[in-house]
Amino acid sequence: MKKWLLLFSTLLLFNACGYKPNSYYAKKYLGHTIYADVKLFLSDPSNGIILKDAMLKALRTRFDMRISSEDKTKTRMILSMGSIVYIPMQYNNNGYVILYQAKLSLNADIIIKGRKQKFSVSGAYEFAVEPNSVLTDQVRFDAIFNSGQKALD
Repeated sequence: MKKWLLLFSTLLLFNACGYKPNSYYAKKYLGHTIYADVKLFLSDPSNGIILKDAMLKALRTRFDMRISSEDKTKTRMILSMGSIVYIPMQYNNNGYVILYQAKLSLNADIIIKGRKQKFSVSGAYEFAVEPNSVLTDQVRFDAIFNSGQKALD
């Protein structure tokens, strides 16, 4: 009797927890292939390119999806950057900022078989800088890339 109870408990533990990763639900909702694009702004096109790289990487690695051309898939995702804000988080003893947080908001249009849905997502990424330094383009691009990936999670 104890053996059957132990066996039943073990099977129940492994089969009934119900955990499924995000990629399972994303594939169920979006399908296995997707066309992804980012709307670029003429005032700052480099941010859009970085955001597109982050989106494609997240779709391939985190959601295990295949990126396809627009005519070969029924699902399209079009992102546009809402805003990016750099917030000082920590100061040193002399009053210089040494830790920032980049907050990125994205607007996503997902079109599945002609039906369009709009979403707004946001992501944040904290990064350290040297005291009394200027945010370089590379630091800014890294912050956009990482906060974009977190927004897509």
